Amino acid sequence: MVNITDVKQILQFAIDAEIKVFLDGGWGVDALLGYQSRAHNDIDIFVMGHDWTGKFDFLKDYCEVVYLPRTEGISTSKIKGDLKLGVDNKEA
Repeated sequence: MVNITDVKQILQFAIDAEIKVFLDGGWGVDALLGYQSRAHNDIDIFVMGHDWTGKFDFLKDYCEVVYLPRTEGISTSKIKGDLKLGVDNKEA
């Protein structure tokens, strides 16, 4: 069983690592409500890029952890940096 304290810890870990989090399903609804409306058995899935492989394995007690391969030639860090600077990332 996953409780609200578990979810807050997982979310805080991701936020501290500057990882954008998308919360969906039952916990997503509860986040919008501002309280836990019912018991939840788990968090379904936590997905990260393969360059994080192993770093989130401690979450396997709470959810499925999947590491996906990154897209060749795409740097989200560069895109995020460019966006902060107001650089247009679109190619002509």
